[in-house]
Amino acid sequence: MYGADLIAALGIVNNIRSISFTLGSSMNMSTSTMVGQNIGAKKIERLKKIILTSIWIGELLIAGYVFALFFFGPQITYFFTPNDNVASMGGLMMKFFAINEVFFIIAMIGYGVLIGGGLTKTTMMIGIISDWCILAPLVFIFSLMHLGWEFLIFSFVVQSVAMAFLSMIEVKRGKWMERRI
Repeated sequence: MYGADLIAALGIVNNIRSISFTLGSSMNMSTSTMVGQNIGAKKIERLKKIILTSIWIGELLIAGYVFALFFFGPQITYFFTPNDNVASMGGLMMKFFAINEVFFIIAMIGYGVLIGGGLTKTTMMIGIISDWCILAPLVFIFSLMHLGWEFLIFSFVVQSVAMAFLSMIEVKRGKWMERRI
């Protein structure tokens, strides 16, 4: 239904997106470490500043990347393929994923806070909810409705928004500060 060009474009875009996964993972681990150390040292007053600083740093670091994806997506895709259709599809996908990355980095930092506070089951549940209760049903429904591939890619944006929203709700609840590791 969607064709080889779409699969090729998605493969290229996913390779390009791996940069954001590296940044997200780095922000997750560094935030987790700082949260865990400060909880262990009983320096709870530092935690809010750590979280806000992590979000600002993460968003600033991802900003240039998001700008490049959003405005130069087709040109970036041309580095990987001479096919005009694949590059055009990849460019449009990158616009969706540029928006996605803003929320993805917030979710990864939220995960880091929760993991640093010992709430690993909570992060697992957020992952299950965002993957299996949001992403999978949206992709399935959009496919059944024979909507364009853009709707399938949009599903990933909705998933990242949900991940960011749910992780920030859990961070705001503050249970991770009560947890003793």
